[in-house]
Amino acid sequence: MITYIVTFDIKDPKRKEAFIAKLKEEYSWRPIHDNAYAVVTEKTSAELRLLLAKITVIADPVFVIRTGREAVWINTYSDKNSEWLKKYL
Repeated sequence: MITYIVTFDIKDPKRKEAFIAKLKEEYSWRPIHDNAYAVVTEKTSAELRLLLAKITVIADPVFVIRTGREAVWINTYSDKNSEWLKKYL
């Protein structure tokens, strides 16, 4: 399993909602903030991007970044969220 950070800037509320729903439906996930999620999958970054591209338009930037080096943070959404991030990032 690989953990990725998926960041996005989707202006249309309905597309953004569909994008987040797809992340939640397909993967183990936790929010990092409103426009970034950590997701765990067996897919490659290109496969993940391709799946998410089906929900976006050219005006919606999306980045898929493989984790694995180092991560630190403050003020996550909850202790449960923080524990998940520690485990997978």
